[in-house]
Amino acid sequence: MKINNSIKIVLSISLISLITVIIIIASILNSDRSRQSDYPILPPIDAGVMMLKVYDIKTHVKYSDLIIEGTIIGEQEEVEETAPKDDVSRAIEDKIENAIGKPLVDQSAYNYKVKIKVDKIIKGNTNNSEIILNRSFLFIDSEPILKENDKMIFFLCNKDNKDNYIILHPQEGYLYISDDGRVYPAVMSDAFSRVSGMKEEEFCAIINEQSE
Repeated sequence: MKINNSIKIVLSISLISLITVIIIIASILNSDRSRQSDYPILPPIDAGVMMLKVYDIKTHVKYSDLIIEGTIIGEQEEVEETAPKDDVSRAIEDKIENAIGKPLVDQSAYNYKVKIKVDKIIKGNTNNSEIILNRSFLFIDSEPILKENDKMIFFLCNKDNKDNYIILHPQEGYLYISDDGRVYPAVMSDAFSRVSGMKEEEFCAIINEQSE
């Protein structure tokens, strides 16, 4: 009896030790995982600028000409001159207006440019390894701050068929990609909050499904 009790005690101690080790390992692994809190979350856009409707992912996919995973190259460049409104494709304006559900405020001034290296094309086509993202002064304080080497997913509209693009939605059009391959939206809207922390390949699969 004493031997059996001793064996039980030893087994119990071993089991407790094993569970403790597993918990410690799990804690270490979990501590290395990225979280939404690692990335800045934007406040809603000021209603005084423009009220933007929130749509589901399918609508974002539908109205995007190009969806890519990309890396920011260099710093954002401010451009002094602005293009006249006639130079902005009416078809693209129509597409954005349909997406946001109201006419655009004057979109003639895209006076910030950011160069992006195309790492992966999720939807659409481009023959260039780099594209230009044109950003408007209207939303510059409401969009994510883009820093060199940031990796993100971009929902883009083509501006002039020359690899110059504008973002489909100044907040929902950006998602961060973490070093451990997870996606985090720049704004916690109804459309994108549910994908926070999702593996990049799973999110791409959702986009591909919505493209069909």
